[in-house]
Amino acid sequence: MPQRKSVSRVVLVVVALLVAPSLFANTDNDPLPTGSAAISHARVVSLSLVEGMVIARAPGSTKWIRATMNTPIQEGVSLATAKHSFAEVQFENGSTLRLGELSSIEFKELALAPHGAYSNEVTLVFGVATLNVIPQRHDEYVVNASGASLTPHGRGEFRTDLSRGHLRVEVFHGRVETTASNRSENLRKNHTLVCDFRAGSTFQVTRTIQKDQWDKWVQTRDREAKLATYRDQPDPLYNWGDLIPWGGMGTLAGGGFGGDGF
Repeated sequence: MPQRKSVSRVVLVVVALLVAPSLFANTDNDPLPTGSAAISHARVVSLSLVEGMVIARAPGSTKWIRATMNTPIQEGVSLATAKHSFAEVQFENGSTLRLGELSSIEFKELALAPHGAYSNEVTLVFGVATLNVIPQRHDEYVVNASGASLTPHGRGEFRTDLSRGHLRVEVFHGRVETTASNRSENLRKNHTLVCDFRAGSTFQVTRTIQKDQWDKWVQTRDREAKLATYRDQPDPLYNWGDLIPWGGMGTLAGGGFGGDGF
């Protein structure tokens, strides 16, 4: 039957995306470090997009290798981009972390808490990163940057720039709590925070957002992600965005998925 054939092809493609071989499998018998609240570090996080030269370093390794699309990301992995190069990491709930050119980030924690929520902590070493959060089950996200901790509360999107101790945070949607030493600021939509840690300056908050080409690139990816979300599906489908180039999506009579490319 045509309907069943379309459904089968979609399922096969989605399964293929999820079972891509791991380049960073833990070859030792020693377990990965565990936090006091974590019950598991088995996660399905992957490099969902690569443009240009993107390199990765496995946990505990000093060797960098070229990263490709669908590379699994586990706790302890580091990513870096070259000039005119970008990367996108997708989490299980559809949240994304996008890394701009000449940037580096470390995945400090990717864990599953006892109550079923995901705990995600990353460190921006340098460069620019934009985090789009779609929380489920009280998932937690933290971005560390030069001694500051950025914690989004609820759904939202924000950008972090770090260069030689100079921090800039721009909030496009939602609310982000920023803390460093004894300082704390609650940033909301259209708020921008700047701080020069090397000069010992304090947090300076304004209501001015200055978007550039990187923000336009992120907005394009956001639109593509929305198009890739099945309209009757309440939650995003993991890695569904990889199917965008292959056609449109819609509902077939009797249930299931269909599209121009299947």
